[in-house]
Amino acid sequence: MHEIKHNGKTLAIIDSVRNFEVGLAFYGTADDYVQVGRFRYDKGKVLRDHRHIARPRTVEKTQEILIVLRGSVQATTFAEEGSLAVDSRELEEGDFFISYWGGVGFRVLTDDTRLIEIKPGPFNVNNDDEERELL
Repeated sequence: MHEIKHNGKTLAIIDSVRNFEVGLAFYGTADDYVQVGRFRYDKGKVLRDHRHIARPRTVEKTQEILIVLRGSVQATTFAEEGSLAVDSRELEEGDFFISYWGGVGFRVLTDDTRLIEIKPGPFNVNNDDEERELL
């Protein structure tokens, strides 16, 4: 796991499915807007049937997760102010990037790269100008 910090604040966490230890663990803190858990179990483990209780939540900052399914990308993390690149590294198949604070940028490095992005909604995908500020 690689934690990217700036001025004492965690901007992002990068990890890989190759690093998972047996059991359940969570990234980030209980105060983050996106909660990311990792699971590694053997055959026969039962995860109890459940549903989540509806309750109001306030999301003031879009935090997101990018998962590399195939190929590779260069991930750059920016400070909260947006102009200072704090970290840049290559992500490969099985890697994932959790963006908590600051800014991010991704550059696809290989053909047929396949990514999944997860973030809290609602998010207006038809009008990015309402949802983000370009750096």
